Parts: sequence; structure tokens; C-alpha cells
Amino acid sequence: MYIAADLNTYEIITTKLCSSNVTTDEVLSNFIKHTRRSINEISDGSA
Repeated sequence: MYIAADLNTYEIITTKLCSSNVTTDEVLSNFIKHTRRSINEISDGSA
């Protein structure tokens, strides 16, 4: 599961649930396409 959030307000902007064969690059490109907000930082909290 991937979550994009505003770190100032803790508001969830978008989420994505995907299978294990999807790469982080694919998810990030989707997030960027579907948000109208500017992105200041990307953090990878993968386990």
C-alpha cells in the first residue's frame, strides 16, 4: 500500500493498493499524474 500525504496538515492526498510486482517508480509516476499539488519531498518508508 502506498499513501501520499501532506506533511503539514497530515491530510491523505491519495492512496494506492497494488500487487507485489508493481514497482515504486510506477506508483510514484501515477501519484504525480493524479495530484494537482506540488511535491516538495518523497520519502520511502518501505520495510
